Amino acid sequence: MWTKLIASIKVAMHSIGPEDNHRAVSCRVDSIEHGIEIRDEDLRRMHETGIFLVPTLSVLKYVMNMPSRQDHATWVKEYDLSVSTFQRALKAGVKIAFGTDAAAATVEKTSWVVTNPAIQFGLMLDLHMDPMLAIKNGTSLAAELLSMDNQVGSIAPGKLGDIIAVAGDPLKDIRQLEHVNFVMKDGKRISGE
Repeated sequence: MWTKLIASIKVAMHSIGPEDNHRAVSCRVDSIEHGIEIRDEDLRRMHETGIFLVPTLSVLKYVMNMPSRQDHATWVKEYDLSVSTFQRALKAGVKIAFGTDAAAATVEKTSWVVTNPAIQFGLMLDLHMDPMLAIKNGTSLAAELLSMDNQVGSIAPGKLGDIIAVAGDPLKDIRQLEHVNFVMKDGKRISGE
């Protein structure tokens, strides 16, 4: 009984540096949150074992660009390392799920236009991710990571019916996802027409 219970518990590791990330991979966590600096051999193991990377590019960029930061150079370095890891993870075929650590940006009570988590979709495309893969990061792959892919993450009979709509085609302009004008939750319209 305990083995079955433990096997069903998801482990997400908040991890930044190369040694932390190596230990997370060695322990076979389900996901590495942030993962700012991950070595190539650990990215290969992540791909082989199905460990997800949940990068937080948008919040790092937000903090890096805050004019009041005394440690600006440190944040620039962290962002650059995160970009490198993201691009190498993408090339290595590591599963990437959408996550932003957006709550960290709310500390300064900054405008939603600046901290909108959907900004990360554009950042991922700027780093050469395919638009459909970026959308899957925020839908089906995120649902898979959370073991909720039988409920959400795609549109199919029997699923909850969580849907958003935007005015344009996000495959042509991913930044359309920053301007959601319709939300359906559990098959019921929450907002929009």
